[in-house]
Amino acid sequence: MNLFDLGQVLKEARLLHRLTQSELASRTGVSLSSISGLERGILLEIGTVKLLQLFAAVGLELHTRVQGQRRTLDDIKAENAQASSALRLGSTINEESTRVRKRVRHAKK
Repeated sequence: MNLFDLGQVLKEARLLHRLTQSELASRTGVSLSSISGLERGILLEIGTVKLLQLFAAVGLELHTRVQGQRRTLDDIKAENAQASSALRLGSTINEESTRVRKRVRHAKK
């Protein structure tokens, strides 16, 4: 997974939690321009501590594995169970919080 992929995962989780980039910036102390650049894939580098703060604020964590090692079926099963649990927990708190809003640009005719 590269920095662009991490930015996309962060963006999806931020939208799932219905947070704006500004709200995430104020919660973590990471600059708005860094968050925006990370999500758009134009940020060349970001410190590990900042990345961990951003991920923690949206309920994500990073895992390491040996280079070249593929995910096992147990890894996938655990990830699916964790995601299902998070969605169930979110729906009991607020059914609307699991809805993701995305901006759509319509092509000019």
